[in-house]
Amino acid sequence: MIKNLAYTSFFVLICTLLGCKQEPTAVNEDFDVVVRINRDIGRVNPILSNTGRAREVYQYVFLNFADYDPKTLQLSPVLAESLPQKTKLDDGSVKYKFRILEDAVWANGDPITANDFLFTLKLVFHPGLTSTNWKSFLSIIDEVILDPEDDKSIEFVVKEETINTLEVLCSFEVYPEHIYDSNGVLTDFSFSDMKDPSIAETMEKDSSFTAFANEFSSSKYGMEVVEGAGPYFVSDWETDQYIRLKRKDNWWGSKYPERTILQANPSEIIFQIIADETTALTQLKGGNIDVMRITNGTAFKDLESQFQNELNFHKAKIRQFFFIAVNNEDEILQHKEVRQALAMSIDINKMIEVLEAGDAVAISGTISPFVEGFKSSILPISQNIEKAINLLESNGWSDENNNGLYDKLIEGKITDIKLVILASSDKGERFGLLVKEFAKSIGVEIDIVRKKSASMVLNENIYTGDYQLYPFSTSWDLSPYDPYGRWHSENIKARGSNISRYSNKATDRIIEKIRVETDKNTLMEMYGEFDKMLDEDEPVIFLYSPLDRIVTNKKIEPLIANKRPSYFVNAFELAEVPVSSDN
Repeated sequence: MIKNLAYTSFFVLICTLLGCKQEPTAVNEDFDVVVRINRDIGRVNPILSNTGRAREVYQYVFLNFADYDPKTLQLSPVLAESLPQKTKLDDGSVKYKFRILEDAVWANGDPITANDFLFTLKLVFHPGLTSTNWKSFLSIIDEVILDPEDDKSIEFVVKEETINTLEVLCSFEVYPEHIYDSNGVLTDFSFSDMKDPSIAETMEKDSSFTAFANEFSSSKYGMEVVEGAGPYFVSDWETDQYIRLKRKDNWWGSKYPERTILQANPSEIIFQIIADETTALTQLKGGNIDVMRITNGTAFKDLESQFQNELNFHKAKIRQFFFIAVNNEDEILQHKEVRQALAMSIDINKMIEVLEAGDAVAISGTISPFVEGFKSSILPISQNIEKAINLLESNGWSDENNNGLYDKLIEGKITDIKLVILASSDKGERFGLLVKEFAKSIGVEIDIVRKKSASMVLNENIYTGDYQLYPFSTSWDLSPYDPYGRWHSENIKARGSNISRYSNKATDRIIEKIRVETDKNTLMEMYGEFDKMLDEDEPVIFLYSPLDRIVTNKKIEPLIANKRPSYFVNAFELAEVPVSSDN
């Protein structure tokens, strides 16, 4: 819902009466934008809650050194004066030097300094805080060096560079020390102390140290006291109703209009929390919502045919794909031919039409959706029932007990191919029904078990390895693709990111080479080799990459980008609307 100032309406009326010629009105800087989200994010604290859903809100509140600019899609400085200087040291390690913009300040006018970034790293490695993802990524930092004569300069030393070292160093959001640690609890602890697990036990005996972690994890620093370096602050929050962000007064970032992430065009951004998409669509049609992601492809098409004059429709390409997660340690699914036969039973075109109303592209593996310019030699899955059955039979599967299901003697017991696919949403259940239908044609029985939420499935099943099949999606930002987390066997562990529990020494070796390769042509060759290995092993069933469907009110000029979350509200502008015409 865009709110124009009253004088604009008055001017329109006067010009209409006087028969002024049609000219575009000047863009009014005082407007708000209402964005629909489907769930409350719980807290605005990137270290403790860095999900895509939370990031959609906190990206306007917190900032980092550099990020991929939504317009250019290039890694560009945000709080840093420029991308860092890099120096190779005598011992083989590498030093990166950043300098913070001179006029970058906190809300109270205090400068944003290197010490704030050091404080943030101490937060990440605090043994009493659960910051698993941040801690894993930022563990590459071996030393932090501050310049005693320049409080805007900071250096990071890493022993070994990987494919994403620069992006990792640029990417963590900075916290103001004077807000989150006003009593200076962490001041006496060095970065190396915080990072050393051997002295964590000693630290935790300090009552103030433990109390700090408890307070930082509380709602106080997730909802009540929230401050970042970004252009907006949380001005109002009604749980499960809305989150209101307001532009900071005298926003210093307006001096850098070329830095898209520093823009703050709307005076307010209101995240309206509406769980039911049908209800949200009604609000969108009524003009009460300005930006909305549509998950239902049929609803998007219907809306597009009926509201062309009021709404604009966008389909953004994002680096995301859907696949069927397969537990490679399961007694049935550890057999490669079963995984391959299941893949051959899938009618991918039907799946895309039913689940995405055609707004998706079939994929062949994990590389193509994420690596620009990569041309896979592997074709997407194609349904072939006869080949799937032949594959099972040639590997010793048969219907020995004549119950219509393929079976095999496993550890002295005749075992039917009976599988369970988990579902945690209506779409997940529709997904499961399709997979059940496809699998039936090759003598495989699949039951659907519905769970309350995706987080329940993750915590109770996926991370523990207590599952067989689950429809899953994964995303990657614009940084170089590193397959280590998802596919290396080192990540088969409690809460590990190798959720398929896939282990192959040959793929581990190529992943390790990819991580440190800097030559683009060599990297593409390695990606191709890795692509073929996954195709041979079928550790998961790759399906499709969807388009992100976004609808916006015609009153605004949105910035839609091929970067998550596809729209960047801080850079929205009012659309130029004719104020009058000749009579």
